[in-house]
Amino acid sequence: MKKNFLRMSRLLSLVALVVGGMTLTACGGDDDDDNGGGNVEWGKFETKLSTPAYEKESALYEITSDDTNIQSIELTASGNYIVVTDNYSMAREVEKTTLKKRLLGLAKQIQTRAGVSGIVYGKFTKINDTTFRLEGWGTVTIEGGNSNAVSLKITLEGGTELPTLTAAKKTQMADNEKTTFLCRTWTFYSMRMIIKMPGGDVLYDKEYKMNELKNFGRDMYNMAKQQGYDDWDEDDGDSLEDYMEEWEDDEEGLPVGVIFTKSGTYMPIYTNDQEGELAISTWTWENVDKGVLRYSWNYNDMNDPYASGNVKVGSRGAQLMISENFSNRNSDYDDDDDQYGSATMVYYLNEAK
Repeated sequence: MKKNFLRMSRLLSLVALVVGGMTLTACGGDDDDDNGGGNVEWGKFETKLSTPAYEKESALYEITSDDTNIQSIELTASGNYIVVTDNYSMAREVEKTTLKKRLLGLAKQIQTRAGVSGIVYGKFTKINDTTFRLEGWGTVTIEGGNSNAVSLKITLEGGTELPTLTAAKKTQMADNEKTTFLCRTWTFYSMRMIIKMPGGDVLYDKEYKMNELKNFGRDMYNMAKQQGYDDWDEDDGDSLEDYMEEWEDDEEGLPVGVIFTKSGTYMPIYTNDQEGELAISTWTWENVDKGVLRYSWNYNDMNDPYASGNVKVGSRGAQLMISENFSNRNSDYDDDDDQYGSATMVYYLNEAK
């Protein structure tokens, strides 16, 4: 379940090894701003995307009834649903590790039906103005009440009717062009790694498509070999060859998509694995003008030092760009952090259709 996280951790360890052996003379200049983003104006979304098919129907319903194991049901603007049950503990997610969680979590891998995670995910279709079929789970009829209070009539797949549930419709974020661009379902197209030396000079800047990500490992391997390193982890006795074999042989645990919603839900989607599980986090704008987004895997604390962080978002044409810095010193994107150097991953995503 954590293969991809361990692989990225080892990659970053090798990055640190490579950078530590280099002089301040980098292989590139510092003409690009914002962590090698190619003069990107983060926070700019100049391409106008069409309105998602279920924008009007998108909502998060938090269950208020006591006699059910369902915590919430969310319909997303792109036509996905997310059902959270009592089997899922967000607190447990935070306690699983003392390592700082990143935007993509601990390599959560997709399981599209109810399982060990307590989260059910899939696509929904609209039957009429109030009734929706959640593929593989059941049908839900939403009846309005006073204010944001609603009642939900649920018939599970197979025909079992549940007692009518009461729920509160969560208040959504205010509409603006940036939030509307972001809040939909996305699929990963490529990733780009930028490594900067102290002072801001670019040591490495390459982009690979999702089926080419092992090239990052190969590049770091070659750079380390050029510097005469034989072992990248002396404590574990692992050689560079052992490291490279892990990248060549393991294709599981890679992200395939993400969901952002105006209710503050953020959910990464990973390649299918029977041992995997889904996990959700929450997000908000830290600085909407600069495109700084804050996420947290701890719903009770947006500033949990082990479960939260900042990323930058923007667009490349119709693609969503997300920039995540892997340097602890630079996790808040402070302007003065170039003095320490940095390793940044930029994700490029296409809207899921």
